[in-house]
Amino acid sequence: MYLIKISANKSNFKTIKFNKFGLNFIVAKQKNDDNYDVSKTYNGVGKSLVIKIIHFCLGADSKHYNSFCSELVDWEFYLDFEIKGTIYRSERKTSDPNRVILNGKELSINNFNKIMQDLCFNIPNDISYLSFRSLIPFFIRPNRKSYVNFDEAQAVPNPYQKMLYNSFLLGLNVTLAQD
Repeated sequence: MYLIKISANKSNFKTIKFNKFGLNFIVAKQKNDDNYDVSKTYNGVGKSLVIKIIHFCLGADSKHYNSFCSELVDWEFYLDFEIKGTIYRSERKTSDPNRVILNGKELSINNFNKIMQDLCFNIPNDISYLSFRSLIPFFIRPNRKSYVNFDEAQAVPNPYQKMLYNSFLLGLNVTLAQD
């Protein structure tokens, strides 16, 4: 999956375009070095918000977006991306966070995630826990805790799931891991 751009229905949102090749880093520069405080690791330019919007457009569970949706009333976010040469557009509204529009077709979050899973990952049918939403945080780390351990992108309920996710992403035989 190659992210092309993020945009919104509000003119004060600056469209973010991603590089087609190589890694994309979201960085910021402190505007006023005199106010620099080492105890604060943010500067308010929106790095974390960009990641949150990406996950929102990629079918994250709406229950994690209650305050996001209540603060950003009537916002719509658009994520353009490419998978295997086909360009897609995901649209999600803060006024209806339980739906995602993929290339003009309105879908439930579950249906959207199933389509994305089929497009992005070749997950064997008989393996539990593996899904688009359980694997995508390894590529787009959703929060500060995602950077503590290289092999954990989010809180994992048990060591088996952690081993399963990493085995799958490393291309190992997950049926052996399951056994």
